[in-house]
Amino acid sequence: MIDFQLISFLKDHHRLLINQPINGCIYTIFTLFKNQYNGGIEYEEFIKKLNLLIKIDPFIIQFRSNTNQEEIEFINTLNLDILLQKLNNSNEISNPIIKKESSTSQLDQLQDLLKPNNNPDLIKLYSLINYTSTSTKLSKEKLKFTTPKYPFIEICNNQQHIHLTKTNTQCFQTKIHFIPLIKNHTDASLGDCSYLDTCHKMDTCRYIHYQKHIPQEYLNSVEQKCNEFNSTIIKNQKTSFWNINGSTATISRPVLPPQWINCDVRKFDFSILGKFAVVIADPAWNIHMNLPYGTCNDTELNSLPLSSIQDEGIICLWVTGRTIEIGKKALVNWGYKVSNEIIWIKTNQLGRTICTGRTGHWLNHSKEHLIIGIKGSPNWLNKNLETDILVSGTRETSRKPDELYGMMERLVGPHARKLEIFGRDHNTRFGWFTIGNQLKGNQIVEHDVLKRYETSKMRG
Repeated sequence: MIDFQLISFLKDHHRLLINQPINGCIYTIFTLFKNQYNGGIEYEEFIKKLNLLIKIDPFIIQFRSNTNQEEIEFINTLNLDILLQKLNNSNEISNPIIKKESSTSQLDQLQDLLKPNNNPDLIKLYSLINYTSTSTKLSKEKLKFTTPKYPFIEICNNQQHIHLTKTNTQCFQTKIHFIPLIKNHTDASLGDCSYLDTCHKMDTCRYIHYQKHIPQEYLNSVEQKCNEFNSTIIKNQKTSFWNINGSTATISRPVLPPQWINCDVRKFDFSILGKFAVVIADPAWNIHMNLPYGTCNDTELNSLPLSSIQDEGIICLWVTGRTIEIGKKALVNWGYKVSNEIIWIKTNQLGRTICTGRTGHWLNHSKEHLIIGIKGSPNWLNKNLETDILVSGTRETSRKPDELYGMMERLVGPHARKLEIFGRDHNTRFGWFTIGNQLKGNQIVEHDVLKRYETSKMRG
């Protein structure tokens, strides 16, 4: 017998069924049909009903070629309408007509199709998708007790508190305030300076600048609490039984001191360094601006032999708006799969997003992009712990937020080897190896790396 519900289902949802994400998959269509009508129909019976419709009218459904009739490419709604009219005028209707209110949009239709409606299979699927693994739960719990804390004081956003009065004394004692600096040459009608504390002409700039007022007594109490917690981190690391990528002997295996090599990265022999779990690269891209340092053109970056420094792991490549696609192609060229992108949202002295600045040809750049590449199958990474957004203030030209280091250290573990390319003196830190042409001298503590480096220098 002809199934009226199946005809109505195909007619009402034809666009959703043949487009992404369903893409005409017969088994998915069967699951949605079964779920919507709460029927006990089996897959074989569903196929028979579908074949019956095709037998009546071969042009009702067209299958995608080379799919063995497992994917529908086209549903002829005009022919379905004609068939429905004939069925309504006959006595061969196998099921009663069920009229449903039409959904207001395709999104509503899709949501109606995906509602579990007490379907055991869909309920089980939902619970599986939303399940948080035990490793993720344990990793998050461990980070609560092993991640250092730093003092944080909230910024007051009340414009009425720019002057100290009796009514806002409590606020001044617990929050950061910015006091306007009004000098003889200041013209208050011009408003705030676009560059604030990064202004190069602060002594003569006529716009308003600010002085940061920090409640020192409150800061001291916050620092004391942070120090008390940080003093327990080593103990917490020793007693933790969950070490997906950490050291099981934290005390006997300290984190290596900072290491660095002053070199021209474009000519450096990367085989000297060995392998790393994570790599950060911040090339000096040519952005057609006057910069206080040399730049690297696109061809030079692509020619770097970075494919040799990791068998598996993660790489982070800072790019500009112009070089996003160039950076992605470079990662693929080095053997990585582009997996994600982190956005650094820049904030100014007042803790607000930057709306004016010195970068951008058409629009001012208030963010920067960090492309993430994955090589191999690093199952040892601490996943699902970090977000893909960094909110941090700007500092000197091209300096990136320090928060990225903590993010990577939590991702790969404190004792994994970590490399930064195109680094400067302020980038050197414990557990990291830094190379670049703006570093002062060399410091290498790993004996095997030192031996290879000295051998390379002797060869010229």
